[in-house]
Formats: sequence, C-alpha cells, structure tokens
Amino acid sequence: MALLAAIAVATPLFATTVSAETNAEEDSSKWYYNQLDVNGKAIYDALSTTDPSITSATVNLPVTLWAKSNIQGEAEELLEASFRKTINLAYDAVRISSPLSFWVWDRSALHSVPNVEREPAEAGYRYVYSLSSATFTLSLDLYRTADADFPGVQKMIEDIRTVVDNFSSDSTTMRGKVLDINNYLTNLITYDPHAGTTGRSIYAHDAYGALAGPSNYAVCDGYSKAFLLLCEKEGIDCVIVLGTEIQDYINHAWNYVKMEDGKWYAIDVTWNDSSGNAYFLAGGETFFASHQEGIYLNTGTPTYDLESPVVSMSPYDPPAISPSILFALITVAMIGGIVLVLMYLQGRRHHRKKHHN
Repeated sequence: MALLAAIAVATPLFATTVSAETNAEEDSSKWYYNQLDVNGKAIYDALSTTDPSITSATVNLPVTLWAKSNIQGEAEELLEASFRKTINLAYDAVRISSPLSFWVWDRSALHSVPNVEREPAEAGYRYVYSLSSATFTLSLDLYRTADADFPGVQKMIEDIRTVVDNFSSDSTTMRGKVLDINNYLTNLITYDPHAGTTGRSIYAHDAYGALAGPSNYAVCDGYSKAFLLLCEKEGIDCVIVLGTEIQDYINHAWNYVKMEDGKWYAIDVTWNDSSGNAYFLAGGETFFASHQEGIYLNTGTPTYDLESPVVSMSPYDPPAISPSILFALITVAMIGGIVLVLMYLQGRRHHRKKHHN
C-alpha cells in the first residue's frame, strides 16, 4: 500500500508587521517575490523582517505539500527536497531584494557589530517534523544565535535608513534621478582596497558597508544593494542581478532599472565608479559583452533559479558620436562640398565655352 505523506501547515510563533518599505507587494522587490509560490512567499515574508529582536520563528505554510511513495523513507526524501527548494528560492529572493533583512546579510558582518562585544552570530534554518501514520508534518524553524535583542544590528539598520532618508534628488526626470543616485554612490563609496584578502571589510557585501560603514568600503554586492535602496526611496523600479564579470570570470553584482518607456536597462554602479559612467542605463548589446547574468562562470553554478528582467538591447541614451567619427564625418562633408563646388565651376566653364562658340 502506498505511503501518503504531506507537509502540513505550521502555526506561526510570532506576528510581525512589515512596513511599506519592505513589503514585497508594494515595492520593486515584487519582481522576484512574485516568482515564488504561496509557501515561498510566506517564507520570504518571515525572512524579510528588519526587526532584529526576532531570533526565531516557525513559518506558517499556506499550502500543504504531498508526496506519494511505496517506500516511507522515499516519501520523506521527496517532501524534504521539495521543501528545501522552496526555502532556497525564498532565501535567494530575499537576498537580492531586501537589503535591510539581517537574515541574509554576510555572515561575517553579523559576527562583528560595531562597538559591541558578543559571541559570533549565526543565522539559518532547520526542519522540525514528526511522522505518525501516513502524515508527515514539517515546519520551518528560522533561528539566529547571539544576544536576544541584537542592539548592534538595530543600530546598523537605523544608520542605513538615516542615509537613505537623507538622500534626495532634485531632478524632475527619471533619468536625472537615476543619474543622481549613481553619482551619489560613486562619490560616497570606495571600492574595498582589501577585497579578496583576509583584511577585507566585513561589511563590504552589504548595504551597511556602502552607506554607513567604516570608510564606506564596499564591493559590488554593497554597491548594488545601496543602489536598490535609493531607487526604492525615489520610486524607481530596480532589481539586483548576480552573475559574472566575463573578462576575469569573477563573481559580480549589478542592477537593472525600469525607465518610463517601460523597458529595463542595465547599470553597474561599481564599474561606473572607475569608468566615468560607461555602464549607465546600458543596453544588452554592449552590456552583455562584459556581463553574464545568472551564472558564476568560474564554477558553472547558477546564481539562483529566478528570472531577471529582460533588458533592452539598445541603450537608454542615444549613442554618442566619438570625436574621431565626428572628425571623419566633417572631413567627408567638406570633401563632398569641395567636389560639388568644383563640379559646379566646371559646369559653368563648359556652359560659357559652349555659349561662346
């Protein structure tokens, strides 16, 4: 007789109100959020909280999952595999959509909160399940070890919010706002000079390092998360994209923004910091010559099983004419003008000669 197994709905251990700035239904994070199923969205909502006082939670799963097998152990494995996939998708969506959620911050950043002595912190999840008769009940238990109130993280989140709240763009156009955000960050952030070494900034991969951390050191993760937060502040649809910088096969992060024409364009604030905004509202035709989304090419590992927006192949701004091309066009025009004048004069001489004869 076949064993019937299910993941049943678990009762939540806490209730939390998610503010508008982190509500995935109301801001640009809905792009990845809407790719989750209802269980994934429930997990996302729990993970995306920015309240550091929450150290543990059991997530309420709205939909019961079922697995059927003649072998009891196989049914359990099928259920856990399905559940783990749902968790991983939700975690990835939060990681690239909710920079203020400490649940997905770089673990080393939580190990050393400014001016606070504490034991190393951890965050993660574990399964809690029971098996009786043909029903397999499984709930998700999120947990974090460290001080219960986590005051250092609360201060970090407040510092990030202060910087975001104090930013404003005077531009009346969307392009101007995006440019103001880009320029503000390239002036504020310094690419971590110790990136890739043991001396790197422990906040470099998070919005805290970019916006409020010591020396404003960050790497691409920090740049892209800071850009997302400021775009949300200005009401601009924006997503974070993970992939590879093709030339050196280095893991990389950047952003896509949706402009008033309804199209998405690429922007790499990290590279703009050293290139004079060469990667500002770029089109895919040139951008994807140096960026590969969705995979870490050095390992062949997909970044996440979520779809990023389709980017316009043409840039938002009309291509600028380089000085060399402009000079060539002027030269051709001048030569053409001279040829026309010579032809005119030659025609006049021919006409006069004919009339004289």
